[in-house]
Amino acid sequence: MTKCTQLPKTVGTLLAAIIQSIIIQPVVAETPVTITIKHFVEGSNPDTGAVDLIHRPDTVGVGDYYGRVRIGDAPFQNNRSKYIENRNFHPNWEFSRTLEADTGIIPVVIQIWDADTIQSNDDIMDLNPADDVQELVLNLDLARCSWSGDTGSNRTVASGDGDHEHFGALEGGESANVWFGIRCGPLDYDRDTLPDDEERFGVFAFEDGEWKNTVNLQGLGADPCRKTILVELDAISSTAPRHDAIQRVVQAFDNAPVPPPLASCPYADHAPAKPGIQLIVDIDDTQLSNRWADAQGNYAINTVALYKRDHFNKAREPYMHYNLWVPNAIPFPGRCCTGERNTDFITEASASGPGKLTADAAIFMHELGHALGLTHNGARGIDRNADGSPDSANCKPNYLSLMNYSFSSGLVDLTTGEVLLDYSRSALPTLNESNLSEQIPLDPTSHLETKWGDVDGDRQRGPVAQRLNWSGDTNSADANIFQTNPVSVDLNNRSIRECGLKFQDSNNDELIQPAELINDPTPGQTLTGHDDWRNLSFKGPLSETAAADPEASLTIEQTHEEQAAVQAEVQATLRCNPPKSGEWIINSDCTIWRDVTAPGDMRIAGGAHLRVAKGVHLRIDLMHHALRVSPGSRFDLLPGARLD
Repeated sequence: MTKCTQLPKTVGTLLAAIIQSIIIQPVVAETPVTITIKHFVEGSNPDTGAVDLIHRPDTVGVGDYYGRVRIGDAPFQNNRSKYIENRNFHPNWEFSRTLEADTGIIPVVIQIWDADTIQSNDDIMDLNPADDVQELVLNLDLARCSWSGDTGSNRTVASGDGDHEHFGALEGGESANVWFGIRCGPLDYDRDTLPDDEERFGVFAFEDGEWKNTVNLQGLGADPCRKTILVELDAISSTAPRHDAIQRVVQAFDNAPVPPPLASCPYADHAPAKPGIQLIVDIDDTQLSNRWADAQGNYAINTVALYKRDHFNKAREPYMHYNLWVPNAIPFPGRCCTGERNTDFITEASASGPGKLTADAAIFMHELGHALGLTHNGARGIDRNADGSPDSANCKPNYLSLMNYSFSSGLVDLTTGEVLLDYSRSALPTLNESNLSEQIPLDPTSHLETKWGDVDGDRQRGPVAQRLNWSGDTNSADANIFQTNPVSVDLNNRSIRECGLKFQDSNNDELIQPAELINDPTPGQTLTGHDDWRNLSFKGPLSETAAADPEASLTIEQTHEEQAAVQAEVQATLRCNPPKSGEWIINSDCTIWRDVTAPGDMRIAGGAHLRVAKGVHLRIDLMHHALRVSPGSRFDLLPGARLD
């Protein structure tokens, strides 16, 4: 038997203590604190009586400014070697230190200095409104990332009163003005490209001798703990969309399947992080004149820049999209994008009528989608032609998005009959048009309807959760329409713009059109699904590139007539949704595209034409309920359809 050797008592005790300390040693949470000098404006000149020897041979009367900041009990940090010679500039100097999160309240000291030839002669600028005090001293509560002190409660701007008389005849104590930021954690917690401190406290500019909150992000409702998108909406008189139309889009963004950041919100004065996206639409000037319309009363995409120049606060440019509503946009009712960040867009108000609310909401959300980087197929170049070259295919049945022309008036939820304004929520499986399976649904969990073109170019539709008859024909006497072998179909050839449309005149001859208006059928493509919501490009000062699709301004959008045709398809689907109870009355032409059960009697009113699509089952309990076909009406079961 092997004998165990016992450790000496002292060694064992020491080892146990080490193990215990490892086990029970608490993890110390740390908080990075960052002070940013965002904007500096000279009040009085510190170099009027001296030759500037740093910038020889100037006799410049402009200071050579640098920052000096202390966080907590650490020594001052300074960036003297990176001084800036200017009277009015945005340096974005950053000074950081990491502290234990439970440190409590710490002092923060902010100074601005003018560098001289000999450092010991450097001159402090006066940032403090109190007499004979130049620096700013703040008491920072780390737990809340809030402060009090020389600037007041959570104020991020300060102006000195000028203490020159305390420093001699020439230099020191001259007045200055500063806008600074304080962060207790990440620069952009929710990753919406809007700096957290600016979402909390605003964006400032020194105008007419005082600091003004020129972009009051907090007042607009921006939340540093939830992704935020901001739009200013202006309109030519009488063209502004109804507030409830815009609210439908706001609600769509609120319901977006975008998870909140994993970490808890670091700001105690804000609500916990929420999923979805906060869309803020500032409906501003809605009575603009028609000053920039052409002789026919039309507005082009470049009109946006003219109205923006006259009616948009320039300070908002890095933070907000700009949208202009007009009575007549040329060449088509919605265009994107223009502006300094290529994220501004124009939209044409829809005609009055029962579909106006949905039409206005849909076109606004579609063009905003372009401004957020989406294309008509999700993302440019993700699809492939038969020869392998990249392409961007509109009208893809595996791209369920308002950006897709097949769904430009909304997506139909087949379980509720609701028309949804939505971008795609997931990347559905890739479809190879040369090798399509009719045995596997696109997404068995989906409640949505999709659309495609069959082998004859006829428009088809069906539930995403069920097998789909891509080819549109039967293959056997028993009407089993779902083929077991792969089929080849140009799915996005639906005879609409960008999807196989051929322009024809009254003699049925093809018209000569600009190249971008002609869309020949494109068989053999590989069509790739796309998740819109998780791939939006946010516009903000921290974004590296313009958010919009760079070719969006060249896009030839659908006309109102074409959008109305898509809307008619939607309404046809809705008319063929049975009620929850009672008699089901068909008053106008429609096609049943999915398996349904009538809850009671079913009646086709006079003049209406009801079709049951290929392979669809219409179930009626004929033992207890009746199917009535009124005089002048018509009832057709298409090949493979069944009445049970």
